[in-house]
Amino acid sequence: MPDDGEQTQRKEPWSGDAFDRKPFADYLTKVITARSQRMQQGEGGGATVAIDADWGAGKTFFVKNWAEDLKEAGHPVIYFDAWENDDGDQPAIALMSAILQGLKEWESRIPAKKRLAETAADLTKRSIRDLRSAVLPATGVIARGMVKKFTGVAIDQLMDSFDSVDQTDDADNDSKELNEALDKFFESALASHEKRQRSLADFRSNLASLLELVCSQAGAVLPLFVFVDELDRCRPSYAIKLLEEVKHIFGIRGVAFVVSTNLMQFQNSIRGVYGGDFDGRRYLRRMFDHEYLLPEPKGDMYQVIASEIFEAHREGPVVTGLPDGQEHDGLYVWTLVSSAVIPGDVRTQKQALRLANEVQAGLSERDPLHLLWLFYLCALYVSDRESLGVLVSGEIRNRDVRGFIAETLKSDPRIRYQQIVVADEGLRRRVENREVVLSVVIGKYIDMCHASSESLRQEAFSDGYDYPSALAEHVYQDLVRGSKRVPAIAGYPAAVRDAGFFAGPG
Repeated sequence: MPDDGEQTQRKEPWSGDAFDRKPFADYLTKVITARSQRMQQGEGGGATVAIDADWGAGKTFFVKNWAEDLKEAGHPVIYFDAWENDDGDQPAIALMSAILQGLKEWESRIPAKKRLAETAADLTKRSIRDLRSAVLPATGVIARGMVKKFTGVAIDQLMDSFDSVDQTDDADNDSKELNEALDKFFESALASHEKRQRSLADFRSNLASLLELVCSQAGAVLPLFVFVDELDRCRPSYAIKLLEEVKHIFGIRGVAFVVSTNLMQFQNSIRGVYGGDFDGRRYLRRMFDHEYLLPEPKGDMYQVIASEIFEAHREGPVVTGLPDGQEHDGLYVWTLVSSAVIPGDVRTQKQALRLANEVQAGLSERDPLHLLWLFYLCALYVSDRESLGVLVSGEIRNRDVRGFIAETLKSDPRIRYQQIVVADEGLRRRVENREVVLSVVIGKYIDMCHASSESLRQEAFSDGYDYPSALAEHVYQDLVRGSKRVPAIAGYPAAVRDAGFFAGPG
């Protein structure tokens, strides 16, 4: 029995849905249910759809919360973690085990009538038996010992004789015996294949009958939803076999398979197995009845995620890195940087934010915390560690800084600000709207890391305000206050690298 500190309350579905994806789940429920009903009325099997999104985009959160909605609506639901079950070569058996385990709850709701209970138990046993007959013989017959049992000929002799099947009538007696053995072997293989097809048909029929029973007697609502998650983390050979068995073995009326994966990565894995010229995209179109792209989160939604992770608890000053007069907090700065360096990847963004927590905890409270620079470096650590190494080593001074920064950014958002312009010897002032791209600000931070104290002083006390040059004032004041030879921001790249070693992948 856990103590009070260990007890947790069951969360409501979609608690913490920062990306507002529940409406998309509701839409999919209606569409897939309607598709499944049409297929049940015809001669088709079950529905198989793909939920496509990049790694770390929140697929698991989405399907698990959607599954809870479906359970509350009365649908039988199975969640199958493909990666956790990637420990063998028979995914169909692991998947069937998950399905039967999930249906036990519904079987227990069947009224306590002996005949109904016996029917449910019998259908379950027959489903298991038929699946076993369908899956196992394919490997059993090919085994060397089984071939010799069927034909009386060792497998090595049998395979050596493939090139001599069409010999003339004057073939010697040994060849004739091998030909007869081959005929016998292929007759056995053909009979095994036909038996397997009958077993598959019986398996589908029995499982469909079991679903109809829990629907009519236990109040279940069809279709049965089977979620196959984490497929893009599996071995390519296992992932492909699992998907093929979902389509060819479990294509059962009243069942809807939802496979969440990164289709681009998956098709690359398929080419890795079948060859570089293989059309992986066309192959996947045959596997799925429909593909749905998980909606991209909006920028302001990332602030909600960031607010749960980033801890900006500092007694010392904080410099956002944005123009003076902009009342944006650290979460806004994070959204700006993350959308440029690691857009759409929730998992990686969380890793970068946890790393930012580690780094800021180790920085001196006496020095200003430069958020934009810190966030850029942390995002770089989780997305492009080699580029971070260029900044740590100081090799950046021998590089094209603008080109280097461009390679690290997926986009280059604009930062708008207002500039007061003085004219006519100070008699008139006007406000101009200006803008600068993020890469220019990052370039400024890189320059300031290697600038002399004199050049920083000149920029800090130049006439008028201009962004991002005005950031030099914060950096110069840091030098003067601490009597340092180099600004504190020059140590950020190494601090991020070192904190990353201790923090791990997050």
